[in-house]
Amino acid sequence: MARWRKIRDAYAEIKSTDPHTALSESAIRRMVQRGDIPSYKIGTHYLINLDDLDMLCKPQPQDTATGTGVIRRLPTRL
Repeated sequence: MARWRKIRDAYAEIKSTDPHTALSESAIRRMVQRGDIPSYKIGTHYLINLDDLDMLCKPQPQDTATGTGVIRRLPTRL
């Protein structure tokens, strides 16, 4: 079941889970505006699925050639 939250509430939940997170509310907002995180606009608010945000922020396997993680785009659901 999807856990839909406004951006501010999604950030508050992440911050309560990980108080030392480097992810900010404005970073989540930018990811929504760029389309990195699927969202719904209801009035003036954007709703995002916390499961999608968790999947995006989960550590990725390292690329053996460069030794860095791989960032992937989530599929858009409407």
